[in-house]
Amino acid sequence: MKGFHSRSSSIYLLVCFLIALLYQELLLLSIILLIMVVFNYRLDRAAALRKMLFFTLPLIVLIVLLNGLINQNGESILVTIQGLPVVGNVYIYREAIYFAVAMSVKLLLILSIFTVFNILVPLERLFDVFGSYTGKTVLIAGISARMVPELAARAKSIRDVQAYRGHIAQGDNIFQRVRTVGPLLVNLLRSSLDSSLQKAEAMQVRAYGSGSRSIYLEENWHLKDSLLVLLSLAAFFLGIITFLKSNTAGISLQLTYWKDAVLLSLLAAPVFLIKAKPD
Repeated sequence: MKGFHSRSSSIYLLVCFLIALLYQELLLLSIILLIMVVFNYRLDRAAALRKMLFFTLPLIVLIVLLNGLINQNGESILVTIQGLPVVGNVYIYREAIYFAVAMSVKLLLILSIFTVFNILVPLERLFDVFGSYTGKTVLIAGISARMVPELAARAKSIRDVQAYRGHIAQGDNIFQRVRTVGPLLVNLLRSSLDSSLQKAEAMQVRAYGSGSRSIYLEENWHLKDSLLVLLSLAAFFLGIITFLKSNTAGISLQLTYWKDAVLLSLLAAPVFLIKAKPD
């Protein structure tokens, strides 16, 4: 978090990620998603999250539609589609829709957590989470985390250059547009290989992997970092206890325990400890 140690921020986001994986309650997941959306808004006015949603929302709609049509497990029928060729009658069950919506909310929640992580703990601070014990695994994870946004930015740059040179068809014919994908991929591959060679040369010059990592700028651990870790651990253990004692099977639309309200409060409190980005 801005003003927090990268290690304490990582612990908090890890707890949020684990709780998102454990729980199936739709209302609980939706509230945690709302907390993460507010978090993104306070960090960068949700600019990075909006870019992610542009590609994710169509996929979520497809997941809900396919799960409603294919998943035939349930008791409450919402819609009956009759007379389809080959398959005959198709029933859309309420439980299938609830499950698809819950999985979609969970997907959005995980993406929003990773968006916050990319803002709070960039690659240069990722190594500070482990200090001098950073190994090759963390290095590979950091490079992999940067790969997707770098490819997206590089692809946009190449496409803009091709548009300026008139190599991208502007017509409505889909075949004309598909033909421009080949040169785009070739240039993207060439650019990626050049970038990989530059990274390898820079790592070799800096003697990466030759020994333990030296720390040139060490972050200081403050009292607020300890408070953040305590809140995160309290939320984690409370979430585990509530999850183990829960008798809810499948997707639930209710908060079944008062512990859920306490859990949400513990997860929401750190969001308001950060300094919001000014307008």
